[in-house]
Amino acid sequence: MPVTVKWYDNHQNIIVIAFEGHWNWGQFQAANDEAGAWAVQKSYLVDAILDFEHASSLIPEDVISTGSEVARLGEQLPNQGITVVVSMSSWVQAIVQAIISVARARNLTTARTYSDALRLIEDARQKRL
Repeated sequence: MPVTVKWYDNHQNIIVIAFEGHWNWGQFQAANDEAGAWAVQKSYLVDAILDFEHASSLIPEDVISTGSEVARLGEQLPNQGITVVVSMSSWVQAIVQAIISVARARNLTTARTYSDALRLIEDARQKRL
């Protein structure tokens, strides 16, 4: 399966959507819908990591417009925390920065490693207190 969903750990407050190899928007949307269904069952904010470490360098077409729409919709979820895109790829980082600009996404950011992503999530949680 090119796009999978799992909890980061047993605390169930970070959802990981992992991309592997070639993927398409339909596969992402199915995974995103599943993640959203998991998140709304919680009474607290749920953060997300989009893991592109093992994804193909080929990005589906319309990435800026579709990604921007997904970012806007994600910010409308009642208990959505921040979403961190993890990738060492400068290309993926640049695409996400463009999506952030186009969508004016306040809760979307990037990190090069899981450690960086977890630090960003922890910083965001501290600011919420």
